[in-house]
Amino acid sequence: MFLFVFGFLLASFPARNFDIWGHLATGRSWGADTNGAPSFTSLYGIIVYVGYAIGGGSLLVFLKAVSMGLLGVVLYRTAKSSTTALLPSVVVGLILMTISLRTNLQPQTATYLLLGLTVYWLSRNPLLPTRTGSWLLIGLFLACWANLDRGFVYGLATFSLIWLGRSFDRSSAIPHPSRKLPALRNRVALILVLLAGACLLNPAHISITLLDPIRRGDFPLPTELRWLTTRHTAELLRSPFTEAYLRSIRESPAALAYYPLLLLCLIGFVWNRAGFRWERFLPSAAFALLSVLSDRAIPIFAIVCGPMASLNLCEALARRRSRSPEEMASASRRWIFAAIQLLLATAFLLAAWPGWLQRAPYEPRRWAFDLPGSPAAASEFLRSRGSHAGAEGRCLHLSADSQMAFRWHCPEDDGRYDAKMVAALLKGQSIDAELRTGGYSRIVLYHPDLEQMRPALNALLRDRYRWPLLYIGGDVAIFGWRDPAWGDDPYAGRAIDLTRLWLPNPESERAPVPLGGPSLATPTWQEATRATFTRPRTVHSRDREEAALLLMMAEVSQRWIPHINRQGWVFEQIAGLVGGAIGTTNPLLTATDTAIRFNYLSAPVSDTGQPTPLYGMVERQFEYAQASRDDFLPGAMTAAIRAGRRAVVDHPDDPRAAVLLGEAYLMVLLHSHERVGSREFKQLRELRQAQAAAALHRAVRLSPAPSSKAHRLSAQMFREIGYFDLSLEHLTAARKAEKSSAPNEKLDPDQERNFAAFQEQVAKRREKFDKESNGLRVVDRATIADDLNLPGLALELLLKSDISAFGTAGLKLQLELMVRTGRAAEVIEWTSPEQREPVGLRNYHWWRAQAFAGLGDYTSADRELVAIGGGANEVIPDPDLLVATAAAIVSKNLLGEAPHGTGLPDTVRRMLARSDAVGELNKMESQLKNLAEVSVLRGTLALEIGDWREARRQGEAALDFAPLRSGRFATPLRVMGQSLVDRAAPLDGSIRK
Repeated sequence: MFLFVFGFLLASFPARNFDIWGHLATGRSWGADTNGAPSFTSLYGIIVYVGYAIGGGSLLVFLKAVSMGLLGVVLYRTAKSSTTALLPSVVVGLILMTISLRTNLQPQTATYLLLGLTVYWLSRNPLLPTRTGSWLLIGLFLACWANLDRGFVYGLATFSLIWLGRSFDRSSAIPHPSRKLPALRNRVALILVLLAGACLLNPAHISITLLDPIRRGDFPLPTELRWLTTRHTAELLRSPFTEAYLRSIRESPAALAYYPLLLLCLIGFVWNRAGFRWERFLPSAAFALLSVLSDRAIPIFAIVCGPMASLNLCEALARRRSRSPEEMASASRRWIFAAIQLLLATAFLLAAWPGWLQRAPYEPRRWAFDLPGSPAAASEFLRSRGSHAGAEGRCLHLSADSQMAFRWHCPEDDGRYDAKMVAALLKGQSIDAELRTGGYSRIVLYHPDLEQMRPALNALLRDRYRWPLLYIGGDVAIFGWRDPAWGDDPYAGRAIDLTRLWLPNPESERAPVPLGGPSLATPTWQEATRATFTRPRTVHSRDREEAALLLMMAEVSQRWIPHINRQGWVFEQIAGLVGGAIGTTNPLLTATDTAIRFNYLSAPVSDTGQPTPLYGMVERQFEYAQASRDDFLPGAMTAAIRAGRRAVVDHPDDPRAAVLLGEAYLMVLLHSHERVGSREFKQLRELRQAQAAAALHRAVRLSPAPSSKAHRLSAQMFREIGYFDLSLEHLTAARKAEKSSAPNEKLDPDQERNFAAFQEQVAKRREKFDKESNGLRVVDRATIADDLNLPGLALELLLKSDISAFGTAGLKLQLELMVRTGRAAEVIEWTSPEQREPVGLRNYHWWRAQAFAGLGDYTSADRELVAIGGGANEVIPDPDLLVATAAAIVSKNLLGEAPHGTGLPDTVRRMLARSDAVGELNKMESQLKNLAEVSVLRGTLALEIGDWREARRQGEAALDFAPLRSGRFATPLRVMGQSLVDRAAPLDGSIRK
């Protein structure tokens, strides 16, 4: 009972293998695969389809768990000995742990149970059957197995090796072998040939061997033996004794159980030398060697060789006891021993429930499907709106995975996967003829490994007219194909334009961004323990997958968007050249304008080959024009941030979502149009830095072993803002993570030199700090460390000291450093209304606004920004009233300038009145500038969450209140305000006059 429950719990994890959709579709089509040909696993597809129709995915996962529990019982009955029951239980427990990592809802799981039944039957039948009916049953058994999984070859191998070993054992047991032994061997060989013929009773096998001579070399070998028929053996062969494999499984007891099982197998043969049998040695040696070559064969080795190891050990133990009989233990000792066994069994069952014996991250046992929802949602899009999404026709899939999912969820679309067409498309070759011949009108882009989609995204996004984007949901994108032979455009008004601030798909009812942000409450240990045993873990997050896909789209577009921007500069200058030529009748002005425009088209140089002074002006204007445009598709980046925010709120303990969000903010900070305004408007730069730092800090804090990407991004961000010690810390951690994951990879010499130089630079700053800060107060030491670009050291000094040791100045520095380093939650926790006056009203609200924005609490961030603007509670002053007030001040001053006398007192009075008027105007200008700054920040956050009307309103306020310079040239505040208006206005059809 323990082994049944133990195996049941180990296999009671959700089905996450994507090919289950293909098997269900195969069962629905009665054994046909995705291309309409007979499937190798047709019977398995029919069984899972019937089970899914009866009880859904939960029933299938439950039956899988029951089959593993039955396997434990069968293996125990095989390995059981009359001398002891404890040793077979331990061995079978190790077997169940070893195979538990590969008991997915796949045909190979059926092979495990059938192989266990085969070993059990052979152990209970030492002689060959003599009745024809028995052989017919065995042949039917193998024929069914051949239609369930390709692993039927292991059954044939087990029959062959055990019967061959028995013939050797019989020949060694007879001093003078008679003529019956060769006859017996011939009979065994004939029977094996007949059994192999029974395995051919599969429509796919018949098609390969008889009907399709071209595919005769494609024999259906299982995955563990696929390396025998391919040249790429390195990808399929991975020994469990390599350093990389050992490093990947060191925290998984189930994976480590293979090694003691292999050791017990070896010890059993050595210890039981007197009872050596070939029927145990031949299969054990063969499958042990196979498991040493390929870790995929470990479950096969465990099922076949584990019971044989147990029998060897039990026989050796019985022989030892017969030579030295032991006295029977007392009743009390037996009770104590039984209690220990019961305690250990209970501990193993409790550890199996949350998955602690398997692989992190852990979750409680449950019986369900946990597959990506993106392909199902995309299939529903095609089913409901496919005929209205563009031209009629089938889908071309860029991966077989999406074809299987669409074949199950959307059988109306007879999509196909063609590797040759996909390869030609990725190489940039024209496939119009093939698409037209095959009747394709759409391309479905999906792959479980997102990096495999990068070349396809680059090819499809670059030619956006030919490949219009129709759908984005999760990590699935559907592109249309505009056939040049079509007269009308079937995708007019239906394509998603990623050059604009992209809105979610119409079928999506999700809010753009949750305004409240994730919860900041820290769970107690009782809540954490309860969650471990009750809360399922997050594997597939549609929002996180969507953020990853959109971010990849933005990254891919960086290859060619800057080139398009440079071309736009040239076209603008040509248009200006033409417009200048026809815009005036003055020949002198026309010639002057034409000469200047030509200088903008080509770099002017002097006769000596050196740039002229005009070149510097042209170069600055060109750089400004390029910097004021995004280096990527802005719609993809905006949508990526929103999807990342949704993922963080829905799954606050997911570090991967936080990494994606931090990467998106870092790209906005470094490669978007905001870099122009943030050069002089530092508040916007600080806001983006706080958002990126908070997301990356969250990613590093949540993961016990953070990815190298999180550290790399943190190092890049801190290097940009001059936080050298923190940058070096994260860079060192990234290199350590990369080295542990790929120890044999060669390092780039240039990167090594740059890293060594950076280390030396930070070390020199630390030495300088040690010299200058010796004997000083904590706050002075922290200030020196911050001045030397060592904020990590400064923050460490302040956190180790009490506030009474450094006072208000140290508190200000500490809060600012905490905001910059991403400790947003601690800033919210540390700041209180009592600190508002000591640290300053503006600093207090500004730091809290950055912290709330970094956490995604947009409502609280907006409230803090309103407080900075004077607490107007979203009431923007009337510009006409401000103009009237300014006019009143000026008029009053002008009236005061009227001559009332020429004496000294009158002159002094006029000077004081003039000074008061100028002071009032300067104060009003300062207040309006502050209001314009707050409006830009509030509009930026409003644009981020998709509130277009509020973003335009705040942009117009920034334009109204931002002061002008020299009467004509706009300040950065006006540039940012106009940018908000331009980006928000087209979305609702209104344009600012």
